[in-house]
Amino acid sequence: DTEDRTAVMDFEGEEFDTSDRPSLPEYELLNDSILFNQKDVLCYSVYREYNAGTPSPVRTYTNWVIDLKTGNRVTESEIFNEDYKDDLAKIIVDAIALYNNVDKVADLENIGFYNINEIYPNRNFYVDDIGITYTFNESDIAAGALGATSVRIPYEKVRHLMRHDSPIAHLVF
Repeated sequence: DTEDRTAVMDFEGEEFDTSDRPSLPEYELLNDSILFNQKDVLCYSVYREYNAGTPSPVRTYTNWVIDLKTGNRVTESEIFNEDYKDDLAKIIVDAIALYNNVDKVADLENIGFYNINEIYPNRNFYVDDIGITYTFNESDIAAGALGATSVRIPYEKVRHLMRHDSPIAHLVF
């Protein structure tokens, strides 16, 4: 089968080796969605799906929070106090457990999640007037068959971790 060969014919009929060239995706899909656009904060998500010949496609969500006053992307370090990660990680895991109707967070590992002690804030979040939503892509924290995991955390659960001078403080306090 000529498709399986790593040598192909150039326009003059000579063979040349293509095995060292990166393969291009068989297909690629990009889609964006505005998730929140109020009070000088714009949040949007970019969905990317592609397949480079593997049995299943790669799917990712990348969330962005933009401060419309400055035009800059808002980061976790701008909205949370120092040393927030451990406390926020526990809140995220508890929210994932609640969403998945498990009695104990350790039970998440029985339904396909990886080591729950390694689930931490991942910079892939967006905000709205209710709370902050974290998205973990396929295979980040759970078996790929479970798909992406998104978990919304109301501000009242994380308010104690948040900075009063952040670009989203007016949504939180």
